[in-house]
Amino acid sequence: MKLLLILIAVVVALSYVPLLKDKALRKGYSDLLFYQFISFLLVLKGSIILFDIPEFINSPLLVLYKMGNLPHWILAFIGIGAITIYFRNLLSKRMLISYVILFVGIASIIGASTAINREEVVSTDKTIVLYAMDGEAVDYEDLISSQDTVILNFWASWCPPCKAEIPELNIYNEDWPGQLLAINVSQTEKDNKQFTEIADQIGYPIYRDVTGALSALYNVETLPTTIIIKDNRAIRFEGVVSYDWLKYNSK
Repeated sequence: MKLLLILIAVVVALSYVPLLKDKALRKGYSDLLFYQFISFLLVLKGSIILFDIPEFINSPLLVLYKMGNLPHWILAFIGIGAITIYFRNLLSKRMLISYVILFVGIASIIGASTAINREEVVSTDKTIVLYAMDGEAVDYEDLISSQDTVILNFWASWCPPCKAEIPELNIYNEDWPGQLLAINVSQTEKDNKQFTEIADQIGYPIYRDVTGALSALYNVETLPTTIIIKDNRAIRFEGVVSYDWLKYNSK
């Protein structure tokens, strides 16, 4: 699915290049696009904050990283529509055609970046050892074998988005205890002051992937990455995860 959406975005981008050769079209389009972008950003981020003010009081950094859910995006596109109507005199038939092309491309890129990636749970013959905060070695398979649903949240103390999502993860853990496991991916963070300060904010179990074996097993390349393991399936989300996404995909 992701590859298909990326392919569509590439084709759209290539078809859009000839339209930019028209100077008049390019000037009117760039002006309108600027105001649309500003309105989109303000409405999107503003609606995210207004819908959940307490969450952003607890973690202001979320305004930078959180991209919202469907209601926020609907409001943001309504904002784009309002700006477009306001500047309707700048529009021409060619610009309308170019807008259709552009939004197909944007939708494809957004779809590719947010598409849920469902995979078979990876198995391995090797024993993967994680370490609890007290230094106790724990077998990964033993850790998850008794759970119907396990949520692995890969993080590091030097990752600002990882820190920003902790309050929402704590709320989820309070509502659905026993599912979340925080997997710290750094080999050298245990005695780090910043690591200790962040670990004290986490209300669910923390384990250190000292050897990197678990991260390699699930091909974790982006932080934060959250993986829901359920019914022999792994559902991956890369970036700041939301309570709603966790609830929807873990049930």
